[in-house]
Amino acid sequence: MAKASRTQDEFTRPTGTVLGRGFTIQAATVMGAEAESMRLDGVVQGNIEMDGVLNLGESGRVEGDILAESARIAGTVQGSIQCRFALHLTATAEVTGDIMTETLIIDKGAVLHGRCQTSSAPGGVSTLTYATA
Repeated sequence: MAKASRTQDEFTRPTGTVLGRGFTIQAATVMGAEAESMRLDGVVQGNIEMDGVLNLGESGRVEGDILAESARIAGTVQGSIQCRFALHLTATAEVTGDIMTETLIIDKGAVLHGRCQTSSAPGGVSTLTYATA
């Protein structure tokens, strides 16, 4: 139970930074502040590195790699995703690239073109969930 609560807590942090629909950032790396949550509905052409939670909306697109504490993906990613705690691919997500995380949640309808690796913290347990409803 404690693990499920921690995963839910990862996705319910207050949003600190919002990049709205219609905005495009072209950068080698976009870095988020420590313990910050970022909502992305626009386009990032470059890598994202952050210590917080990335929420990629349905209209959001990342053309680069993502390194975050946790992420909820509803848009498109063309690059690898590495999350320290949890990754949630919603029904509208489309990922072309490899993913690595401790806990992976894949909703029915999500598309993944790549390899998947779940890895646990020392002494922990990896979790893979495929939601069918």
